[in-house]
Amino acid sequence: MMCSRRAAVCLALTLLFAMVSAATPAYKVGVGISDVTGPALDVNMMGYASFSQNSEGIHLRLFSRAFITCDLNQTECNVFVSADIGMASTLIKLQVIEKLREEYEGQYNEINVAISGTHTHSGPGGYFQYSLYTITALGMKRSGIEPIVAGIVQSIRNAHNNLQDGNISYKKGELLGANINRSPTAYLKNPKDERDKYLYDVDKEMTVLKFEDKDGNGLGVICWFPVHPVSMENTNKLISSDNKGFASYLFEMDMNPGSKMGEGSFVAAFPNSNHGDTTPHVNGTVCIDTGEPCEEETSTCGGEPTNCLGGGPGNDMYENTRMIAEKLYEKAKELYDATGTPVSGPVSSIQQYVNMSSVTVTKGNETFKTCTPALGYSFAAGTTDGPGIASFKQGMTKGESFWDNLIRSLFNDYEATQECQEPKPVLLPAGDYINTTGMSPAIQAIVALLAADPMVPDIVETQLLRIGQFVIIPGPVEFTTMSGRRMMEKVKEKLVASGMSSDAVTMITSLSNAYTNYVTTYEEYTAQRYEGASTMYGPHTLDAYLQQYLMLAENLVKDIGVETPGPDPPSKPLPPKLDLDNDAFPEGKKVGDINQKVDSKYRQGSTAEAIFWSADPKRGFEASLGTSFFSVEKFDGTDWIVIANDADWNTKIFWRKADKQSRATVQWMIPEDAELGMYRFVHSGRWKQNAILPFTTKFETRSGDFEVVSKDYTRPKTRK
Repeated sequence: MMCSRRAAVCLALTLLFAMVSAATPAYKVGVGISDVTGPALDVNMMGYASFSQNSEGIHLRLFSRAFITCDLNQTECNVFVSADIGMASTLIKLQVIEKLREEYEGQYNEINVAISGTHTHSGPGGYFQYSLYTITALGMKRSGIEPIVAGIVQSIRNAHNNLQDGNISYKKGELLGANINRSPTAYLKNPKDERDKYLYDVDKEMTVLKFEDKDGNGLGVICWFPVHPVSMENTNKLISSDNKGFASYLFEMDMNPGSKMGEGSFVAAFPNSNHGDTTPHVNGTVCIDTGEPCEEETSTCGGEPTNCLGGGPGNDMYENTRMIAEKLYEKAKELYDATGTPVSGPVSSIQQYVNMSSVTVTKGNETFKTCTPALGYSFAAGTTDGPGIASFKQGMTKGESFWDNLIRSLFNDYEATQECQEPKPVLLPAGDYINTTGMSPAIQAIVALLAADPMVPDIVETQLLRIGQFVIIPGPVEFTTMSGRRMMEKVKEKLVASGMSSDAVTMITSLSNAYTNYVTTYEEYTAQRYEGASTMYGPHTLDAYLQQYLMLAENLVKDIGVETPGPDPPSKPLPPKLDLDNDAFPEGKKVGDINQKVDSKYRQGSTAEAIFWSADPKRGFEASLGTSFFSVEKFDGTDWIVIANDADWNTKIFWRKADKQSRATVQWMIPEDAELGMYRFVHSGRWKQNAILPFTTKFETRSGDFEVVSKDYTRPKTRK
């Protein structure tokens, strides 16, 4: 009897403690999600720099995920955004902040809002003000910019409207089989005693930041892990959030049962960390023409880079994406379900712009300077995830006379840039001005027009976000494994030395707020693999960033801000909003008419398909953002119920357009366990009748009904 009484008392005390603990929030927290998919037809994709990789449809929609953390009085707030885009850009950040300032009167600003991209290479591009990043998109694309800005702002708005008392915790764990190093020979240039501190040549640790309401119910999660989202290859033309986005899909569909993708309350983000030299092609590289291993130093086959490719764990890029995403999701869910370390302490942020092309770096008794931005020969070689131009290869530490002489004749300060960038042989002095001496006035005018915008940024944003002992380091670059390790380690040391507790946690988030290509260690830079050739500000780029972030770390802890906000980044107006085109149809046809009917029956595990006369999906994004072009409906005996749409893994929609006539092919890969019964497709969008007038009209159309039958179904034999 005594034991049971004691047990009852213990149970009551435990429940009371749990109730008290759950009712003692540390922060105001809010999460939000919104669509940022953008133009699904005829816009070049950002990432592989391939002129031929233009969007033709959608496999996985793109989303922005926002996480707001405030103190309980909401006097200090931080906003962290992870968007399924190639990377953040200065233009996107400035546009978002302008809209937030108007709506929230400065509560959310450039200091406390961080915007990061997951680095999918299968999203629409053209959203930069710097010409190097819009070359393959043939310039800035308003149709690519506006959906990203609108979606990010909406995700923050949703998170703000969801602010509530809550708590945050973090957990770390090892994940194997999801990444390897694509430049291992460069990594080996790092000091042996430094390499000996780590078991692997890439980070294998996932860090999960968990958001809960005051009652302990899950609101959202941020899951950092370093891996390139390049499981979808440069031949892919369907918009896709790749392995990171599909990991979010799996987590959110698990936590939001019964909800469509992007519509549930639980939000799961998978941002990148020090991923610069990582790849999801975990089977390593091989020469696809011979099956032999690639040459290790240069990643070539017979001296050429184009046939040296990395291999993923699956049989094709879709399977590679799924398998890596499942690993990310499963580890993240395991860490999420485990008891984490509570986060407590103040909310604060610090930010400063810096001219990265003219930083003086002090190391002991020595001083160094960063350089005018330039890209090396190995930049043109590409990587084993997406090879570049034949005749270039990784590891080029010497130039070639033809290119050197050509570049010297075209750019004013080539010699000074080359000297500063040593041992990089400069192929593209991206921060230099073109020499027009000797050119005709007409050619000079054309050059002036084409070179009016800088190719790459000089003015770069640096920032830290603090949530208690957890400090996020938004970086405007792709940190390699070791450069990121140094950054996280040194920033933590400075935080602790400045007064933060020794349990401080630092977490790099690459691809944030701006984009300046890569950062390697000095030692990796000497190898001049792709990452070193893409370290734009010279061999001391990492030291310059370290110096800057250590200053921010000290000032963050001491709560003294920065002396000046730094030089203003250049702003650029959006291109004009013109759509001097219209949709047309063959004689006797109209928008929504069937071009190819569905079959009457489909087995479980097969693919159902229909083709509609459609319209250009770029029409009227303001009215269509966040909606679906295509859904699958099932008849439940009374009503037609949506069971999938174009955000689902099992659906695809792609357009073919010729002479203003568009056809949309919709496909549903029927799950093996799909319920038997009657189904149909619904296709919708907006169409434009007049080329001059801006008006668009909504349309919605349906396929015929079809029956999903057992995978063992056998068609009845017909009588002869």
